Amino acid sequence: MTLAGATITFYESACRLSGPTPLAGFDGALIYDASCAGEGETWKERMLIMPSFTDGLVVVSPGWANVYERCQ
Repeated sequence: MTLAGATITFYESACRLSGPTPLAGFDGALIYDASCAGEGETWKERMLIMPSFTDGLVVVSPGWANVYERCQ
């Protein structure tokens, strides 16, 4: 996963992030509106991105969640 500017890119898809909204009570957590495309499909979803305890990122969206570690 790569997060660069307002785009988050996964192995076979990418999402343009907009409308960041802080999540009350969660330091550094932001909820985004995501416009995504991949494998010939397009879709919209909400996405929560927040720092992990290990200097990575937690990414949560309806139906899935993952922790990504920072590349060294």
